Amino acid sequence: MGFFAEACWPSEFLALRELNTSASAWRTKALLESKSRDCTWCLQALNWFSKAYAMNIHRLEEELRVTICVFYLVLRGLETIFEEKTISRVVKVQLLRDFYNSIDFEMCSLNCGSGHEQQLLEDFHHVARLFSTLKPADRTTIKEITQEMGLGMIELLTRDVTTKDDYNFYCHTVSGLVWIGLSRLMFMSGLQGSTSKESEERANHVGLFLQKSIRLRDFLEDLDQARVNEALGELGEKNIVWPKDVWGRHVGHLEDLTQPQNEAQALACLNEMVVDAITHLPHCLAFLESVQNEQAFVFCAVPLVTALESISMYYNNSQIFRGAVARTSRGQSRNSNPVMPSKGRVAELSLKASSMQAVFTIVEDAMHALSRRISENDPCEALMKDQISATRGQVERIRTSSMAAADIVVDMDVCKCNAREAAERVECSRYGIPALLVLFFAFLLVTSMVFTGPHLKSSSALRFGVAIGSLLIWLTWHFFCAKRLFTPPRLGSLSESRRFKQEV
Repeated sequence: MGFFAEACWPSEFLALRELNTSASAWRTKALLESKSRDCTWCLQALNWFSKAYAMNIHRLEEELRVTICVFYLVLRGLETIFEEKTISRVVKVQLLRDFYNSIDFEMCSLNCGSGHEQQLLEDFHHVARLFSTLKPADRTTIKEITQEMGLGMIELLTRDVTTKDDYNFYCHTVSGLVWIGLSRLMFMSGLQGSTSKESEERANHVGLFLQKSIRLRDFLEDLDQARVNEALGELGEKNIVWPKDVWGRHVGHLEDLTQPQNEAQALACLNEMVVDAITHLPHCLAFLESVQNEQAFVFCAVPLVTALESISMYYNNSQIFRGAVARTSRGQSRNSNPVMPSKGRVAELSLKASSMQAVFTIVEDAMHALSRRISENDPCEALMKDQISATRGQVERIRTSSMAAADIVVDMDVCKCNAREAAERVECSRYGIPALLVLFFAFLLVTSMVFTGPHLKSSSALRFGVAIGSLLIWLTWHFFCAKRLFTPPRLGSLSESRRFKQEV
């Protein structure tokens, strides 16, 4: 069903096909530019854990690609130790505390985890040897972030998520520190304008925003895993769910949010959590504005717009508390029907998020979607409207400051051409879906004639009729796709929107 779901919208289908082709090209280019066996091994290992992050890392320039690849795999190894349930807490604390020093040993190897995580730690000497080839400043940054994250994870082993501060501390430890490290690495590579306490705070907001979107999506999985851990009496293996200060105002027990009779309370709790996540969005936009390199910008923008698209679907959506959670062969909880954008939609966003202006368009669409989801009896109505206004205000401030600093001279002929093209696409797109419907019914008519016609009852005639009808639909569908009637006009490139920064 996944293929047919993607094929329902031609623009998403084309975007998915285009992104898969580009991802393959980026991966091939990255492997060809690899200068050692260790580098090749690390680049291939990225696909074990996250194809989306692997794709974004592969498309970076060579030096930053290798640095971020090592950074990602080091933190992935640390996370594997944190989540491992077969080792005692004493051993786990020692490993988490000293892991940042293990990176210096080129023969480093650990027996921990399962599947690809276990293979990563057993063959960690590849990562350690590649780490030794990085610039001293990059190695220092990676070790500092790894040490700080390890100490934070030690505290998380026994820290309950009661308040929003506890919740923010968890998100900061597992995601905020990652983006603080990325911010430092990009600055040292000359791809970010400045590094300061303020810029690192903005990077931390990016990490919190992304992690909170994941915690919203994985509510049922976290809840199921917490039940299993509690039943087994495992100490120090707490699955982080929502802060008690939030859900405790609506229900007596966290499990009550999944009960149908508590849907109103569950939605009120969910909306409050969504508002809490949206508060980080203006800071995320300010962080994106500081990224000057196009490839680095896309690397940062793609996960942000994908998370925003997801969060816009979560608000006032009771499906967050519905789903079929099953246990995998490795003992992990998995929701077979999570609330998330389709693969085609994610691909479409990934291709569009190539400039700040394109990101603004995506943000405005998401704010509009959130506005439509607000109900009159929603306790968070005022808070959500305030956050939407704050986000739109940040968009306008960045736009105004960019235009003022750039002193851009607008080519009116180009603007008129783009406006005319957009108007033509809007006009033509009115007939796209009706035309497809007409063709579909024509196909049904041809098929029914094949089945009922007095002279068309042979199997060869049946196959011929179905083939002709399918061919007509396929040709017309691809005609409309080629005309891109379902796709809005692309915005300017990053180099155009930020040319002034290169001139300064």
